[in-house]
Amino acid sequence: MGADDEEMNINNREIIRKQIREKYGVKENDFLLVTGGKIDKDKNVHLLAEAISAIENKNLRLMIFGNIHSDVESIIDSFGDERIIKIGWITSNRVYDYMYAADLAVFTGLHSVLWEQTVASCVPCLFSKLKGFEHVDIGGNALFFENRSIDCYKDVISKVIEDKELYTRLKRCANVEAANSFLYSRIAKQVVEDAFHNQL
Repeated sequence: MGADDEEMNINNREIIRKQIREKYGVKENDFLLVTGGKIDKDKNVHLLAEAISAIENKNLRLMIFGNIHSDVESIIDSFGDERIIKIGWITSNRVYDYMYAADLAVFTGLHSVLWEQTVASCVPCLFSKLKGFEHVDIGGNALFFENRSIDCYKDVISKVIEDKELYTRLKRCANVEAANSFLYSRIAKQVVEDAFHNQL
């Protein structure tokens, strides 16, 4: 799994970041978490939303893209937290743009292709800790939730937004050449080289 570099516009990511944040009223000094996908209870986004609501930081925001199952949406709405932004379904080629808008991408469920797409977008990440998916850590760009609970989400997110050195390190490690290994063009090149190495 990887990212379609023909759909990415990473050279203009700062412009795109500003446009999307302005569209949804996210200030530059707000700390924006972005998550998305097909949002059902297995994604634990309702727990993430509750964790956000429990963190007393007026500049913390959570943006959720994708279709949200009705029972999950009702839970999220019950918090009445204006810091949580639901933007609905977006086309697959817009995913990268919303990742550029993020200060931190957060995934609290099982693995999806969004994980690799986000790493390729050079965005710091928080992921569920799953055996066999350590490859999304390319040298310090990500932290992992040890369990899927409100307290765990709250603790890890609070740590990142309060520890400026930690966040700076995550951001620096996300924006490295290793992120390009998740691009389709690089994956295709590697497959061809591996398959035909002895014949080229």
